[in-house]
Amino acid sequence: MKGLASFRTAWLVVLGCASVTGCSTASFYSQALRGHLEIWASREVVDDVISSPRTTQRRRQALIDTAAILEFAGSEMALAARGRYLRVAEIDRRYVVWNVVAAEKFSTEAMARCYPVVGCAAYRGYFSFEGASNEAQRLRSRGYDVHVRGVAAYSTLGWFDDPLLSTFLEWPVERLAELLFHELAHVVVYVAGDTAFNEAYASFVGERGAMRWLEARGDDVEQYRKDRQAGVRLNNYLMTWRERMRQLYAVELPVATKLARKNWAMQEIGRCYRQYRALLGAGQFDSYMEEPFNNARLAEISTYRRWLPAFEALFLSGNGDWQTFHADVLALSELSREARFARLLQLSEEEEAKARNDESTEEIECEPFFDHTIHAEATG
Repeated sequence: MKGLASFRTAWLVVLGCASVTGCSTASFYSQALRGHLEIWASREVVDDVISSPRTTQRRRQALIDTAAILEFAGSEMALAARGRYLRVAEIDRRYVVWNVVAAEKFSTEAMARCYPVVGCAAYRGYFSFEGASNEAQRLRSRGYDVHVRGVAAYSTLGWFDDPLLSTFLEWPVERLAELLFHELAHVVVYVAGDTAFNEAYASFVGERGAMRWLEARGDDVEQYRKDRQAGVRLNNYLMTWRERMRQLYAVELPVATKLARKNWAMQEIGRCYRQYRALLGAGQFDSYMEEPFNNARLAEISTYRRWLPAFEALFLSGNGDWQTFHADVLALSELSREARFARLLQLSEEEEAKARNDESTEEIECEPFFDHTIHAEATG
């Protein structure tokens, strides 16, 4: 009955949007509902798939690992894992959804895409690459910077019984754990219209939870920790560039001059990365950094990573207790947007100051930009 009620709600959303905002919006919601229904129709019970002789050993082991991950999520991380991910769906493509992010020509803020019930988000998701490409082209024709990114999982925030998807079941087990913890976090706390808060919270839960899970299994967590630290360094590097671009866009300059500086800087992000590649992951991010940068890519990075230091500080203030942490995050979510932003900023500054004192740093000096050098933390 829950599934039928949710479907009725979804159809009402589509019909309501059609009557209020026109065909384009209705088309988007229709493809979203259609894509979800296709996945829903292909689900199988996990236990049946595990016991089936047609199931490969690799898939069987992934599903067994998933059960252990979900048990850990519920018993050790205070996440609402019971009764979730009891079915699995095979999808004949690499990604389940393609997210389209857009930003104005001289802005590093993502254009808000607003939806009934869940509020505004920094992206719009399509269940086909063609649909995402068409939307991207429509936005480019209107002068926006656009970034399209394929994603292997999505959450319906508890509205539906989300299945496990073949798009991520082939991942290394630590990444599988990180993903499931991330998606379960969205069910615990979600603030309508505050994508940066939601995604940073879920990302923190995913990453810190994966380390806890690896430790509990007796696995070597050091490589995962090193990879995570390398990711933090790359994130700091890109966030520094985002701030440089924000400064550029705030200056009164002729449009042609500002555009020329923007184009130079977007190319310099990759060139500088290649120059200091040894400090920025030693090659593990090469494929990620190959794609050209624009405002939309920088905006997406900010969406997922901006408040990670704040959640780190909040987690440590509660002595690493998950139940306390989720309660503190819930309390943050209930503040006004302005008060929540101020508190997150305070927590971030405290954590970043501590990190500067506790970790050695090395400077990355690219060509002068705004008469500054570009630097990023690099732990030893």
